Amino acid sequence: MSQITSRARDFLSWSRFYQTFQYLKKRHFRYFALFFFFVFLAANLKAEVVYQVDVASRYIWRGFDLNPNKKPVIQPSIDFAFGQSGFSLNLWSSISFINKDLNEFDLILSYATDLSKDVSLTAGFIHYAWYLANNFKFKNDTSQEVFLSIESPTVFLHPSLSIYHDFTVGDGIYLLLAINHSFPLFEKLGANLSASLGYNG
Repeated sequence: MSQITSRARDFLSWSRFYQTFQYLKKRHFRYFALFFFFVFLAANLKAEVVYQVDVASRYIWRGFDLNPNKKPVIQPSIDFAFGQSGFSLNLWSSISFINKDLNEFDLILSYATDLSKDVSLTAGFIHYAWYLANNFKFKNDTSQEVFLSIESPTVFLHPSLSIYHDFTVGDGIYLLLAINHSFPLFEKLGANLSASLGYNG
């Protein structure tokens, strides 16, 4: 009897998993398509992997304090560059010390190309998610965004203009104009100065 009960539980578990998979596949097919596209790239192109972990005293994002009370966060990141294809995948997260609902997990898919010797273009898709939120729901606790960025890396101050459009929860655009300049201080030490102007609309 116990063996039959165990098999019944296994069947129900797999049944729920299959139903969930079918729901996600139906409602979010484009995300599955993007995911498997990058899996294909990873399998057929040599990927360069870069990882880092940042510790920030505050998490300010586009003018908003996403970790209140001036508390620090840990922000690990892994980048995959797929050969000379121009495609890359970034997995990024922000870990809060005060509330697990604020723990953020992002996936960024992008493509970069040179329009000329002085101008480069980057386009991509960003998936924002708070998977550890209480009563997590994909519709309410994730947000999707597309972006387009153009820059002149060979021009003085390296000017760039980026446009982001959130088409789900955020439902708006964000414009970012930025400049930066790097210069050496000593043989193995340099400095990078930057300034940016953002607009939320």
